[in-house]
Amino acid sequence: MAFACRSIIRSRGVINLCSRNLMTSSWNLADAEEALKQNPYFDKYAEKISRLQENNREEYEARLKATAVAAAEAKEKSRKSENAKSTARPMPTPRTSSSVGQRRRRRLADIMNVDLLMAKTPDELASIWHEYYKDKEGIVYATLARSEYDALAAPWRTYPVFIVPLPRDDGFEYFLLQIEADSSHEEVSLHFTPLALYHKYGPESPEVLSVSYFGPSELPKSSAQNLVLVLGEFDKTMLGPHEARCLLNAVSVFYNSNDSTRLNLVRKFNESPGDFDHNDLIREINCLSLQKQ
Repeated sequence: MAFACRSIIRSRGVINLCSRNLMTSSWNLADAEEALKQNPYFDKYAEKISRLQENNREEYEARLKATAVAAAEAKEKSRKSENAKSTARPMPTPRTSSSVGQRRRRRLADIMNVDLLMAKTPDELASIWHEYYKDKEGIVYATLARSEYDALAAPWRTYPVFIVPLPRDDGFEYFLLQIEADSSHEEVSLHFTPLALYHKYGPESPEVLSVSYFGPSELPKSSAQNLVLVLGEFDKTMLGPHEARCLLNAVSVFYNSNDSTRLNLVRKFNESPGDFDHNDLIREINCLSLQKQ
């Protein structure tokens, strides 16, 4: 499915979006030696390298370290350059309400026989939801208390576009998020695409994660006041289950109306893009990871 966002982009979770080290400047001797062997000139100088290793181990390791650190610095410089290019590109403007709905949102009745749930309590319904999806591939799911959902609903409607950095390897990959919500906030869906692919393909960029929230208008009255069901489907060739959950969790972190600092980043991105600094976003991600350690 093509990503439905139209117009521009400017680059601008549950805690611990990903339990990875976001950056590392350390080096590993075994890795450095393996990289040395992959050098196309290794065979030519193998004898000299072997003599240095035997006669002056300290000098040998010092040279390996210097080479490894220089390679890491070059890779980091290249990553920062690419991020800077992304930051300089224009960002997608929020879609107008008239354009929302061109893509049919999945409804709870498409997934479950709602009539059979009429007598279920919120706890029973949450248990059914968990049991049904716990072993499904390509799926992320959750349940929210109504109070948690309400803290997200108004910002969703006001700020329908954002970017989410996902820690990968020794850096980040940015994903463009677009939110579709009706005027009552009862029908909400989230749509993610890699920012790099949006830059390349625009509205035709592939959607890698789509998330639907099933609120009071779709739930049995016995559960509607206290429970919201969440269901996401992701492209397994682009994301793993943990990465998909990281993106979903990030929405709860940055769009929470009870956290004015992080919500302010979302506000700037949508209302004052010239004031938005993607480094502030990275600092928040780092802070979340440190808080969890």
